[in-house]
Amino acid sequence: VDDGSTDDSVDVARRYQDCLPLEILRLGGRSGVSAARNAGVTRLRTHLVGFLDADDVWYPQHLATTVEAYVRRGGLISPGALIWYPDGSTRSFQRWLGLRAPRDGRQLTALLQQNFVFVGALLPRADFVAVGGFRAFRIGEDWDLWIRLLARGLRVTQLAEPTVLYRRHGANTTSQRAAMLP
Repeated sequence: VDDGSTDDSVDVARRYQDCLPLEILRLGGRSGVSAARNAGVTRLRTHLVGFLDADDVWYPQHLATTVEAYVRRGGLISPGALIWYPDGSTRSFQRWLGLRAPRDGRQLTALLQQNFVFVGALLPRADFVAVGGFRAFRIGEDWDLWIRLLARGLRVTQLAEPTVLYRRHGANTTSQRAAMLP
């Protein structure tokens, strides 16, 4: 989904259309991450939804690993992630932030206190649609979605193996959190 990007993202995606079943959906403006993700989900013909932001990278085994976990456990699958810094260093996203999903029935309460679900999660499209998808917040739209999914009855399975690189840089939404909160 191209939400008015100013880089070469669309050209990069076009290069993969010959070998991957890609559709490029252009929104024509700056609608925001929630609108872009929701528009992409409406075009899917799949049972499951996985999110990949333009500045992040999936390892080759990401989909196989998350789908396998979904088949075993269902619910919301939160992949392991590495934070990738501009200097090339990495660190575990979950360990660095102390993000642990409780295994018992306290997941919703714990999630209300701290977002332990990585944005690149895998989930059933039907549940995404049932809770109304992403709401148009400037920050925390993913956290809000996870809360509504757990309130609906889904449970989180947190994977330890990193299958995603979360690129950390000055333009990340989370880097601009203080300016966005008001």
